[in-house]
Order: sequence, then C-alpha cells, then structure tokens
Amino acid sequence: VLKAGTTGQPSATNAVEADTLQDKTDIPVISFPYGSLKNEVQKAEMYSSLRIMGEVVGKQERAEEIIAYVEATMEDLENRTADIPESERKTVYVGGVSSAGAHGIISTEPAYPPFLWVNANNVAAGMGADHADIAKEALVDWDPEYIFIDIGTLQLGNEGAIGELKTDPSLKGLSAVKNGRVYGVIPYNFYSTNYESVLANAYFVGKVLYPDQFEDIDPEAKADEIYTFFIGKPVFSDLNGQYNDMGFKQILQ
Repeated sequence: VLKAGTTGQPSATNAVEADTLQDKTDIPVISFPYGSLKNEVQKAEMYSSLRIMGEVVGKQERAEEIIAYVEATMEDLENRTADIPESERKTVYVGGVSSAGAHGIISTEPAYPPFLWVNANNVAAGMGADHADIAKEALVDWDPEYIFIDIGTLQLGNEGAIGELKTDPSLKGLSAVKNGRVYGVIPYNFYSTNYESVLANAYFVGKVLYPDQFEDIDPEAKADEIYTFFIGKPVFSDLNGQYNDMGFKQILQ
C-alpha cells in the first residue's frame, strides 16, 4: 500500500498512521508526503515521493520521466512570460476553489501555481501558501482585472461562485465582471491535487492573460497532450463535460 501523508505534518505522525494501517491489513505500507508545486520545498517533497513510488513498483524510469516533464512544462510557461514588465502584469484572482468539497467565490489559493508560472499578480498572494477563505469585502477592494473560477463550484448551484458573481450587488460591480473577464478553469483539487489539471489550467490562464506569448497554444489541445502523457489518453472533453463544458471558457460576458 502506498499512502500519501500530509505535507507539513510531522513525519513521525505519518509514520505512526502507516504502521497502524500496516498492522490492520497485514500488507506493507509505505508513507510519503504528496508535496506540491507551490514552492521549492514542497516541490522537492513531491519529486522525492514520485521517486519512492517508482522504486517500490519498479518504475523508476517513469518517475524520472514525469519529473522531467513537469520541470520542462513549468520552464516553458515561465519563459513565455518572464520578460513582461511588472507594470504590465495582470492582476488576477481564482475563486470557487474546491477543498474537501465545492466552495463559493471566497475560496481561493494564495499560491495558485498557474498564476506563479505565467507571472500574473495574484491579489490574494498575501494570504499565505495554502487554501484560504477571504472576506468578500477584500475581493471588492482588490478588484482584480481577471477572475478565474474553479468550475467545481457548479456543484453548489446558484450558491456557487458563478451564481454569486451574477447576483451579489457588490460582486456585480467588480471590474472583471463588468468587463466580461471571468473564465472557467478545470477543478484540480478536492482532498489532494491532480497535477495534470494544474499544468493544463496554466496554459489556459496564460492564453487569456497574454495571448501574444501563447499564440501557438490551443489550450484544449494542450490539455489533452498533458493528460495523455500522465494517464495515457486525452480526457479533457470527458472531464469538462462533467461541468457543463464551462472549463476554458468565458463565463460572464
């Protein structure tokens, strides 16, 4: 059994949990942190865990292929936008971010990797590195130029982020809402993270914010390229279809 522990949780705690599971199942259990791509420390954890899994199941070469692919993809994203002057970098916000369930507009990721990779200015960056619920008033004060919505919020119906932007008087006055700069991105997070979706979202975000730097990119085709590398087949349309095909689309016009 390969058991992902919690990033930031003491290793001793994860080890105890692994030992308990092993005792109950009588099956060898290997515990590791799943890490993230939000910063260098958590990225090192993620890569270490991939290498551990590769070694355990005899797929070391595949583990290295995945690490190399992720590195090359992040480098491509960053290189496309590295020369954009600070004064021309767009202000952005991602809302409705899933975390142990669907959430509304105040649910966000202060260190949302796609924004980091395309050098966009996340207005919620000062809220830490992990998932955060902000005050609605803060979003109004920040008034980002662009808003991206995790379409997992659709599970909440009219109470989700999209419904809030359409009906809440204070949110309807946001510049992004009035200018039709609200876009859907694929859900990537629930209890853990689907990194292929994180990478795919980054290309869509880049295409929206900086079309000249991403003029050669078809976000849906790029997403299928990424999914095919990770899981062996293109599944963007299947995934997007679960959310009324609102991913990689302009939501409000």
